[in-house]
Amino acid sequence: MLSNPKYQNDFNYIGANIQEREKLIEDGQEDIKMEDGEICEEQVALRNEQSDMVMLLLNLAVIPDDVIKQIDFNPGWSRRFLKLMKQYRKDWDADINHHIKWRFQDNDLED
Repeated sequence: MLSNPKYQNDFNYIGANIQEREKLIEDGQEDIKMEDGEICEEQVALRNEQSDMVMLLLNLAVIPDDVIKQIDFNPGWSRRFLKLMKQYRKDWDADINHHIKWRFQDNDLED
């Protein structure tokens, strides 16, 4: 859905593949600049999380319930989300009841 420019605009989504995307994300907050004139790291992270939340919410149906129940969307949520997903994968691999190895979606997995 977000590969379509119309939807990207409608959802105000700026992908992680865009260089310096924090400069394009408008959150109504005045830029907090460092001595070198660049936006401070904390503000960059917050702006990126705003855009990343769109991607996460559009993929909500495929995120494990155990992970999504623990997400609060307070600042720093993306780092916590990554940590939770890594732990979920680790737990999956350790659970012998799954009988399949964790892997990313591909045609073989879908079949």
